[in-house]
Amino acid sequence: MVLQVPLFPLPNVLLYPSAILPLHVFEPRYIQMVEDLVAKGEDRVVLGLLQDGWEDGYFGEPPVHPIAGLGRLLHTGAKVDGRYNILLQGIERVRIRDEVVTDTLYRQVQVEPVEELAHDDPGAEAVRLALRDGLIDFADGSLMVEARAPLGYLADVLLVALPNGIEEKQALFEILDQRTRAERVLEVLRSTAQDRQDYQNLPDSPPAWN
Repeated sequence: MVLQVPLFPLPNVLLYPSAILPLHVFEPRYIQMVEDLVAKGEDRVVLGLLQDGWEDGYFGEPPVHPIAGLGRLLHTGAKVDGRYNILLQGIERVRIRDEVVTDTLYRQVQVEPVEELAHDDPGAEAVRLALRDGLIDFADGSLMVEARAPLGYLADVLLVALPNGIEEKQALFEILDQRTRAERVLEVLRSTAQDRQDYQNLPDSPPAWN
């Protein structure tokens, strides 16, 4: 099913399914977007990542990556100093098909859902457990993770939390095979953990050079 929804393009944020994302809305075009949604009783927004080079055309219509996150407007705070604080909840990954010509300040696009490939086998379960344990370790034990948290969800949580660049994160975000995405995220996690350990093992002071 194809939907026409407002586009909220951002340079450094991904919205994955089930995520709760707080956002501060202050640009006039996105203030109009929020107010239009509330006035119409609608709640769907697609959050798309701006492609590299967006800076020069930010106030125009810079391109976004075609695989994006469809979200539900959960909460809109009271308008303060002309701005809003909102909460978006991720629903699903979608593909941006076409941009729609409208008279609104904000952009609108047509999107369609993309189907993720799920796995239910011993190999996928082993990856899921490794991701769950890795996420707890990455948070130094401070994060509570549901025992049966799904494979795709764990991969997405780690994907967003890890320190790799946003373009690399987007490339992983676009992998629709959940096990493949999870395995790739697990590789990044292990590399990050090794880098952290190497850094912790560095001497407290640099060696003296002759």
